[in-house]
Amino acid sequence: MLIGMLWILGIYGTSVLLVHWILVMHKEPEADPVHYVFITKNNELQVEWMLRMVLFFTWLRGEAIRITIADEGSVDQTLEIAGKMRAYREGMMEIIPLSNTGDALDQLLAECGMSCVVVHMNGMKDLKQITAL
Repeated sequence: MLIGMLWILGIYGTSVLLVHWILVMHKEPEADPVHYVFITKNNELQVEWMLRMVLFFTWLRGEAIRITIADEGSVDQTLEIAGKMRAYREGMMEIIPLSNTGDALDQLLAECGMSCVVVHMNGMKDLKQITAL
């Protein structure tokens, strides 16, 4: 009985190694990371949930991402919550203040190009777009 169990474990271990080797050999080259831009203003109730959702689902799919939180002058705890999330994911997240002119946002969108997802956290249409991950 012990020998049969060792055979089963050996075959299982070999098949796991074979599957991982095949995945490594056929892995596609990494594309540019998708850039998510969250435009916030007094969204303390949504910002942590939204960031954690995006981080979790992109982690599940193995996608590289970059997140920018563009704040339009929040007076609640939106920036503090986003700052804590940024400390948790150092190097992948940045927070920028937006002026009333929108020049910073235009420059940001010009930099990220086609792989940019812009989400206005106060707009239901954009929130539905992001939940369709």
